[in-house]
Amino acid sequence: MIKVFLLTLLVAAGCAKPNYAQAGSGNVVQGKASAQCPYQFAKSQTCFDLNWLTEPTDKNGGVFNIQFMPSDIPADKSLNVLLWMPDMGHGSSPVTVIKKSAGLYEVSKVYFIMPGQWEIRVQIKDVASIIDEVSIPISIKQ
Repeated sequence: MIKVFLLTLLVAAGCAKPNYAQAGSGNVVQGKASAQCPYQFAKSQTCFDLNWLTEPTDKNGGVFNIQFMPSDIPADKSLNVLLWMPDMGHGSSPVTVIKKSAGLYEVSKVYFIMPGQWEIRVQIKDVASIIDEVSIPISIKQ
């Protein structure tokens, strides 16, 4: 029983955090569709852009802005952001989303807990469900 516990602890510790290079070194790689509409929700056709203010490091969470174009999401909806690692079937700790102004949101406490392929899932929600979602694939290098 103790061996199983220690083995589980070692495996979990190995997945704790990626070994980031220095901030701003291109650890976070993401693709965009076009300059006019970098990302677009399928149902609402709403466009937005995502721009990193601070890339995450092994010690500090990252921060990025989401800017809707040309307008904001409807007032009766909310913005949710989820970090997800599809190959592993898990996400990271919850991020913080703050509306800065009409159509501009700041997302902070962005931690990718291990290197690999991730998704930033940007969701428009009502009270109980996801109305629309865009999954942005990114690669976190070791």
